[in-house]
Amino acid sequence: MLTHFLGPAVHSGSGSPNTQLLHRIAITRDLVRRLPKIASFGQRMHRGVKDVIAFQMEGFEPSVQFTYELEPAPPDVLWRQMRDKTRNVARKAQNIYTVDDTIDAEEFIWLYRQNLLARSWDEIIDLDIAKQLLIACCSRGCGQGLVARNGEGIAKAAIFCVWDRSVCYYLLSTRTPDSGNGAITLLLWSAIRNAAATGLVFDFYGLGNRGAVKFYTGFGAEIRPRYIISQSTLSFRLLREARGLFRKSDNPFFEMSGGLHSFWAKDSEKYDGAR
Repeated sequence: MLTHFLGPAVHSGSGSPNTQLLHRIAITRDLVRRLPKIASFGQRMHRGVKDVIAFQMEGFEPSVQFTYELEPAPPDVLWRQMRDKTRNVARKAQNIYTVDDTIDAEEFIWLYRQNLLARSWDEIIDLDIAKQLLIACCSRGCGQGLVARNGEGIAKAAIFCVWDRSVCYYLLSTRTPDSGNGAITLLLWSAIRNAAATGLVFDFYGLGNRGAVKFYTGFGAEIRPRYIISQSTLSFRLLREARGLFRKSDNPFFEMSGGLHSFWAKDSEKYDGAR
């Protein structure tokens, strides 16, 4: 549930671009044929997968999902790229909260769980496993939590980002019901600056509903496609249709940004990105 992008890592070898393409297709097709025979399979590809031809040749159905990316740049350039409304929200939030990286994985998961309980929401991911994953990321120097605290030092919102050698991903976030608009905006602005300072692209980890799209657009990021491949047996498709299972909440590919408890106000301008 916490791994949003997968996909094969294939070395295309040497030779002309056409030779490398054919080599990559041959390797990928061989990998696909080794997949176990199951009723349904679906996967989002990472940014390094530029085509899914090999999967199509093996009977998979391709589709496209989108994400927002921000290229690294100096803070003043990133600030100017943001919409006026987003900048204003961040400014106001700076007068209310202080942002730091003192939150560890255990406190982050505790806060996440408390905020779910406050809203009577169920856990859709195993938070005990999530805690171990976040701890592992921190110990390996590829993950960090940021927290927004009020004047009394109480944590009101937090986000957690993970990164590889080229991209920083917005993974999880949470905020208290009384945190107000702006806490997540301020945290994201801090995370974007941190990523840019180390030369990393900032990936918002997907687009979802209208509110999410407007919220992420406010940061001046650009849309990037991500390929999805899926395959299921006829019996599975019939069973799914008969039981009415193909609902938004059951489809893991329906909404990338909403899968981890997104919520927003009816006014999409007030969407604060918490998930």
